[in-house]
Amino acid sequence: MTNDELSTSEMKVLQHNLTHLQGEWDAAISAIEKWEKESGGPVVATLQEVCFDTQYKPVFEKKKSTWLMDFHPVKGAKAGGRMQARANEVCPNPDGSPASEGHVIIYTGKRTGADGTDHFNRSFNPDYADRMMDWGMVCAKFPWHGLEVVACSTKLVMGIEANDLPENLRIKQAKYLDDFAREQRSKGWYVVIAGDMNTSPGKEEMDFLYKKNGKGIFCEADEKGQCTGRGGQVTSGNGNKLDYVFFQVNRFQSATLAVRESPSDHKRLKAKAKISLGNDSASYRADDDPPPPQPPPPPACTENECWRATLGVGTYEEPNVSDPSNKSLDRIVFDRKFYINVHADVRAAAEASVAMKGGTIYQYGEWHWLHHGIAEGRMGSATFDPIAYMNWNPDVSAAYGWNNYQAAINHYMNNGRFEGRRASVFFDASTYYNRYGDLQAALGWNPSALLNHFHNNGMQEGRQASGEFAPAWYLGVNPDVRDVYGENNYRGGMYHWLAYGRAAGRPGAP
Repeated sequence: MTNDELSTSEMKVLQHNLTHLQGEWDAAISAIEKWEKESGGPVVATLQEVCFDTQYKPVFEKKKSTWLMDFHPVKGAKAGGRMQARANEVCPNPDGSPASEGHVIIYTGKRTGADGTDHFNRSFNPDYADRMMDWGMVCAKFPWHGLEVVACSTKLVMGIEANDLPENLRIKQAKYLDDFAREQRSKGWYVVIAGDMNTSPGKEEMDFLYKKNGKGIFCEADEKGQCTGRGGQVTSGNGNKLDYVFFQVNRFQSATLAVRESPSDHKRLKAKAKISLGNDSASYRADDDPPPPQPPPPPACTENECWRATLGVGTYEEPNVSDPSNKSLDRIVFDRKFYINVHADVRAAAEASVAMKGGTIYQYGEWHWLHHGIAEGRMGSATFDPIAYMNWNPDVSAAYGWNNYQAAINHYMNNGRFEGRRASVFFDASTYYNRYGDLQAALGWNPSALLNHFHNNGMQEGRQASGEFAPAWYLGVNPDVRDVYGENNYRGGMYHWLAYGRAAGRPGAP
């Protein structure tokens, strides 16, 4: 390889909304195979409006040992069975069984593992699941020329129908994409997002994606091959631009785009992005980027235990739940105060409900958890995150279904916590046990007892129970967080990191 080849390389992305056409699915798979063979390197494909049984499943069974593939079914629109009726119409199964439609992510390169951690799904707007289709997103994670990449296939909600959807819903979805991308970037991942956005480049919702004259972190691949504006080429049969391929501006140099006519309502896009593999200082920076912030002076303490001794022990009063016998309300999996503080949309709805009907925000939070939060896979407490539990425990996911979050709760309460299975970014029984000799002497290797100690004592004491988050250190090196939550409110630090700090790029541990 030449020096130029070592410093830059091209990432290839094929984007297409197939509108359920079998011929276009077959053509897309052939195009992916051909492009991979011709270029001698892996290809990323982001495909929308795909039928699960007749299109995705046969290719997955054939390619699962060599390609990384995942399918995300459309959710929501349950009123009157609209979603199922639509799927049955656009993706009919020969045997008449219920059909499923959604979108697909494909990466033709080497997988990082077969444990399910290299691909995942996300929903956009579960609050409207009974009235609309939630296309959400499906993503793949993979190493690429020394970078860690997360590539996602997505689709934003279609046009507003009479009083069926709130007018700002697509903006909320785009904001979710921005929050997601920033969170991934804060972890060191390079982000690629492609899909059918159902809107034109100049719309407000697209501001959350475009870096140029917008709020986002992306540059679009366009026919000019430059990140100088917002591409305007037509991509749909109705003469509009609806389909996009976005590359994170960091490390971006240029991206060219080829547009192919298609029997589908959407044209096929083939993007090739030249990405810098060298120092970030040579990376693309938009004209309106502020200069990088100067690092703060080093704190007096550099690790968690020093800050614990400095800040001292905090206090915590956990709100009672309505039915302590209900395992879904056990303090290990559900903490009213944690739930309200971490999920800003739930808190806003709770405050509005209290203003109209009375009660407390914690009562509303419990109601939301039981009626919506569990099904949505929301994190219920500092020690239990159902989505993380399924991702970390593929045997549980395989046994009960990857999105059966009630089963995740039941398994953790009945088995997982006693087996030392991990269920939260904040707690890992092995880490907690190995860090503290006093716990080894007092409790021994007893995962359930270690979990109880962390919940009842360890969090208030600022103890570190995972490699990802050191509560005393986080408060110590973030005086603005201490000013808001209190000098030794370690749980407050957890709230802040989950809701804001992680997405803003603040490390959770030294």
